[in-house]
Amino acid sequence: MELALSRADQFKMPAIPTFEGLPFEDDPKRPFILISSKCAEFLCSSNRHIPRLRKKRPRPLVSIHPDTARSLGIEEGDAVIIEASTGSIVQYAHIWDGVHPKVVSADHGWWYPEMGPSTLYGWEASNLNLLTSSTTAGRAFGTPHMRALNCSLRKARLEEQPEVQVEW
Repeated sequence: MELALSRADQFKMPAIPTFEGLPFEDDPKRPFILISSKCAEFLCSSNRHIPRLRKKRPRPLVSIHPDTARSLGIEEGDAVIIEASTGSIVQYAHIWDGVHPKVVSADHGWWYPEMGPSTLYGWEASNLNLLTSSTTAGRAFGTPHMRALNCSLRKARLEEQPEVQVEW
């Protein structure tokens, strides 16, 4: 087992990861830092079609600090538009003081089996992957950034909300 990358010099990288700041510059239009989280009910993007699990987590949640939510007029359970430079998605507000006021934590891997195959199961409505981009890959691993994305938040209008079955 390597505790330090033995070939780090070959790649001109530090042998042990160090924090060098966020991957993107501050953006006044998108003042929040978006991170992602996986909920305990599902395995990555799997099993959204299992009623017993959907009863426990019927919709994707975005955790927002109470002060941040209050300043944006967002309340528990409100549909929220999360917007990044690459697109926008809808998730539902979970007000929680466990996140920093500048950070929001969105659920990973959402799709809606109840929306059917004609919409590809609504994968574009709430899936965090729409906010990432392969054009700005991380230097260390060459993968898209899934955390520390700049974003903005606002309460969604009724017509912006996905038409999904909420009761399971």
